[in-house]
Amino acid sequence: MPLDARFYNATPSPDNTELATIADEPAELSCRGGHILFVVACGSTKLDHPAPAEQLYCSSHFALMLAAARSEAADTARVCGKTTSVAILSALHGLVDPTTVLAPYNLKMGQPGSTTATQVAGQLAAAPPAEIVAMLPAAYLRVLTEAARVLDDGGRADIAVLDAFEAAPGIGYQRGVAASLLRTAGQFGSPTHT
Repeated sequence: MPLDARFYNATPSPDNTELATIADEPAELSCRGGHILFVVACGSTKLDHPAPAEQLYCSSHFALMLAAARSEAADTARVCGKTTSVAILSALHGLVDPTTVLAPYNLKMGQPGSTTATQVAGQLAAAPPAEIVAMLPAAYLRVLTEAARVLDDGGRADIAVLDAFEAAPGIGYQRGVAASLLRTAGQFGSPTHT
């Protein structure tokens, strides 16, 4: 089930472009127009040589989050008929495509030298999505949310940031959300699950 339907009330705004409020119950799917970007955080465990980002970050947690984001992006594209993509929010590089080759580094979000909301806003401004589904820990979510706010305040883009882990207060719960997304992949919108 696409995350926006699971965590948000699908009552659209009058122009049918935005989800209205957080819901207590799963609701019917309402897809905001435009591209949907799914974002996962980088990982602290890395290979010791340059590699595509999807391989550089080599922890089981990162692999689970990336697999869940890709699965959810595919389901969302199928159900909503919108374009989707997946990006990694790197503490050093900002938003990166999973296939981008990166050298190993040792930096956590919020440390001196880490990417800033202004830098991420600049990356988003090149091709702003309509929505971002953030599968991120708090420090990364703050940077991404602030980046979207920078673009909105500057009148350059209105990006809705949806927190996939809003109801998942810790890493164990977040892993549970990701595992659930993988377990139910491809089922939303099928004849037995509509």
